[in-house]
Amino acid sequence: PMSPIDGEISFAMDSLLIPVKAWSPAQITQFRTENSGHPGDLEAEKNVRWANIMLDHYEQGTMPGYMPIYVQTINIGNWKLIGLSREVVTQYGIELRKLWPDQPVSVVGYANDVGSYLPAAPHVRAQTYEGYNSFFWYAQPGIFPENILDTVVSFIREQNR
Repeated sequence: PMSPIDGEISFAMDSLLIPVKAWSPAQITQFRTENSGHPGDLEAEKNVRWANIMLDHYEQGTMPGYMPIYVQTINIGNWKLIGLSREVVTQYGIELRKLWPDQPVSVVGYANDVGSYLPAAPHVRAQTYEGYNSFFWYAQPGIFPENILDTVVSFIREQNR
């Protein structure tokens, strides 16, 4: 059943910077070589494009050392709307709702940035599209660590917005 939402409105925007270790130029060059020479193979062409971008970062001294996650929170009365940047997997909604079990909580992705998926540990371990390949499509310097879900949930818990 639906119930009215009313009350005070508050909001916050936070940034969580996740350190990332980029592949070495040698690893990137090997990856590019392995994926070169496959015209019409979209995956291989994407991988070569990513490798070229990363090697340009090294050449220009601009290799990112972290990947940001933006967290926006809007509270209207007892309703909490949490917006996360990137393409968020379902587990984030499940875990974040546990932080406020006595109130309605909505969790959305694509909030102000879509730099890749925001995976959970099983995606990272299995190197699925969500935990691995999406980072190449979006020219990210690396992938998130396996504990990314816990890191994000802990950050939001600590901010308690």
